[in-house]
Amino acid sequence: MPKLPTIHRRRVNSPRNSICGSATLAELDWSHWFTDTTGGGLYLHVRSLDAETWHRVYCRQTAAPRLRLLDDVLFWLVDEVA
Repeated sequence: MPKLPTIHRRRVNSPRNSICGSATLAELDWSHWFTDTTGGGLYLHVRSLDAETWHRVYCRQTAAPRLRLLDDVLFWLVDEVA
């Protein structure tokens, strides 16, 4: 019988869990974002604090995470198969 994956919750607004090549995570407005699946993976477009640009934010652990918003905090959901 196949083993079910363990789901890990990782805070998106953390350099430990996310990467953005064009801005630091602290420079982004986490109340304005949307998802994108172009290229087969999932990433976020997050607006800058000055509201002039949008930046791509990727999960560090996997190209295919899921998302969960819990108490106004955004989390990556990452499966780990033991």
